[in-house]
Amino acid sequence: MSEEQTENLLPEIKYRRAKFWRRIFANLLDIIILIVSTFLLFAGVRALASCFDSVSSSQLRLKEMREDSGLYHPKEEESNELVSIADYLEDSSDYTAADKYYFAEETIFDFAEYAGVQVSDDLKSEIINAYNEFRLEQSYLGKPYFIVENSQIKENVDCKASKILYFQNIAAPFLNDYCEGCLASKFPEYVDLTLFNSRLLFLVELPLSYALAGILTYLVPTIIFRRGRKTFGKALYKIGLVDSRVLNPTWKRSLARFAIFYFAILLLSLVTFAIPVIISVTMMGFSKKKQGFADYMLDLQEIDTAGSTIFFNIEEAEVSNVNNYKKPVDFQSITRE
Repeated sequence: MSEEQTENLLPEIKYRRAKFWRRIFANLLDIIILIVSTFLLFAGVRALASCFDSVSSSQLRLKEMREDSGLYHPKEEESNELVSIADYLEDSSDYTAADKYYFAEETIFDFAEYAGVQVSDDLKSEIINAYNEFRLEQSYLGKPYFIVENSQIKENVDCKASKILYFQNIAAPFLNDYCEGCLASKFPEYVDLTLFNSRLLFLVELPLSYALAGILTYLVPTIIFRRGRKTFGKALYKIGLVDSRVLNPTWKRSLARFAIFYFAILLLSLVTFAIPVIISVTMMGFSKKKQGFADYMLDLQEIDTAGSTIFFNIEEAEVSNVNNYKKPVDFQSITRE
């Protein structure tokens, strides 16, 4: 195919290569459809997975442990969504600054008690010791927040920090960083439940959603728009595919293109900072035949179908040529009135 048109074995089959910007926008539209479809399908797959007893029971138990630990609180009244207690207190207008600090500190010691019951007394002591060390290390304008007096840790009266600073700089960070990390790593049951749900998410829910979205975005439309093997984006921008014979690609070649584009380009791009996509787009714009990677591998071309017809086979092209042929006018046979 030359820059403007391609001629193969049949000189009457002539096409224009689709303009680069139209090809880019067609691909962007398909990617948007893919992203939206993936999110919608993910919600459906997750809801379906929750119907299984093993999944629903693990999710329920995980939620119970978070609530029982005291480290999480419902985001709103009668809500199933949980947020960290530190974030809940930070955003709440129902507590004074002092109340937020004392509530958060009480939560730390309650969590230590919970760890002692669920895991061991050693973990309880570890949490309390870690909090004591943490708060003794913190200072405000050169004055420590806490001091040791008569073997007891007390607030430093010389420290002029407000109670909201005690909450934001001591209690809240310890809750978010240490306590939540302790729950996620040192509670065996919680670790097992988290691992189970993570595997379900990354090995089942996300891959299945992505695969189904890809089939709906890039494979099903090529069955609907058989002539030119178009996706929805390419159909909108009037772009079709032809093979090396300048004819409609076979189903096998269309399936191979889907596999190369979807798995070798899009999927790898998710873990390689979009390098395969960048390479493919660069090839579309600057290679000799202006082919993307998948089209280059299969010797396919994206052509402009506005005003053109892509033929399924040579016979169809020949019939079309005969039907469009007009005999020259025989001026000798025309008589004057």
